Amino acid sequence: MKFTKQYDLREKYQDGAIFHGLLFRFNSAGRGFVADLNDGGKILGEFLLDGVPDLVAHSNAVMFGTERVNPDDEFPVLYTNLYNTYKLEDDRLEGTLLCYRVFRTETGFSSELLPVIRIGFAEDLSLWQSLPDCGDVRPYGNFVIDRENGALWAFVMRNGTDSTRFFRFALPKPTEGEVSERFGVPTVTLRAADVRKTFDTPFMRFMQGATMKDGKIYSVEGFTPKPDVPNKSPAGFRVIDTERGCEVLYQNLCELDLPTEPEMIDFDGDILFYGNHGAGLYTVELH
Repeated sequence: MKFTKQYDLREKYQDGAIFHGLLFRFNSAGRGFVADLNDGGKILGEFLLDGVPDLVAHSNAVMFGTERVNPDDEFPVLYTNLYNTYKLEDDRLEGTLLCYRVFRTETGFSSELLPVIRIGFAEDLSLWQSLPDCGDVRPYGNFVIDRENGALWAFVMRNGTDSTRFFRFALPKPTEGEVSERFGVPTVTLRAADVRKTFDTPFMRFMQGATMKDGKIYSVEGFTPKPDVPNKSPAGFRVIDTERGCEVLYQNLCELDLPTEPEMIDFDGDILFYGNHGAGLYTVELH
């Protein structure tokens, strides 16, 4: 693998999504900026994702779909997740994905919250949730959109250091769902009966950004090492083949002198971009 730094943007942001050279990248409070990668990474504006007090996007997974709410919309629907924003609440909102319409305004960019998508079996110890004696392995889950096949993949760390489990669903339409009294917007709940495929792979160490192309999930993970502290969750990069149901690549990024906490991964056409917790944005050559 080869990582080539292309841009210096902004530090301390989570995952992001790219559409026709425009990078939308967000922090853990749902605030994002838009950068034009065709113009040296020029910042075009920033905005806060629309929502309600109970829904603040952590944005460990951000990805554009293919559908548009209105035929003349510039951008397709944008998806982002909560991850562990509510880890201290009674309802930790595990396995929750937010769907947005994003658009330009006279002063920059804005957004409209569409359906909330929830895993309806996040407390099931046989499916999603890890066993109680395994401790906190972040069962909140990550997501990617399979744009070629109209599918949603949800995946979650399970059972200490044992495995990562993947679930495939039909991707809900942005017009689906019943209005939730709690959130005030439509909510779609995915049940165990909605699972179209499932498989396990080796354990991912604290999931960060993810994307998908040609049937493969590209996921980054881990943290920046601390002095004199054993790094049990190093910066890493994985590729999962969803057709074969297996991991096909793992790369410890510390071995490539990229120890900083990974955050972002996405394609712009056939070009794969990677960003960490620092300001650098890199292109990635896999071979």
